[in-house]
This record gives sequence, C-alpha cells and structure tokens, in this order.
Amino acid sequence: MCECCGGSATHTEVYSVKGMTCHHCVMRVEKAVKSLPGVKDAKADLNTGKLTVTSSHRLSRDDIAKAVEEAGYELV
Repeated sequence: MCECCGGSATHTEVYSVKGMTCHHCVMRVEKAVKSLPGVKDAKADLNTGKLTVTSSHRLSRDDIAKAVEEAGYELV
C-alpha cells in the first residue's frame, strides 16, 4: 500500500548512469538495481545512459547509487 494515496501505486524514477559501454554493462546495472527491495523493474538504455527504475515505493537515491556503484558504474 502506498502511504501517500492509500493505493498500490508504483513509483518511477529516471537516473543517469556513467560508464556503460556495452550490452553487458546494461545487464549488470539492471541486475544490481533489480536486487533492491521494492524494485519491480529496472531498464538501462545504453544509447542515452538513462536508468528507469519502477518500484512499489520511493527508493533512496543513495540506495540506487550504491547498487549502481557496486556493479562498477556511476550514478550522476
């Protein structure tokens, strides 16, 4: 349940990721972020360097950054 509206809303945030150079990079970033609690989906775009995260609740930017950095990349 979403506390702000009482429904089962999803939250979507878009971030920029630095350092992705191939499809393998994209897969590593997505896998790392998908492992975070509450994440429903994570899609990284190699061409734009964007990461779109859909979750069941708002996630901390620091948590996303940590997951991305542990995968070997940088959230900018």
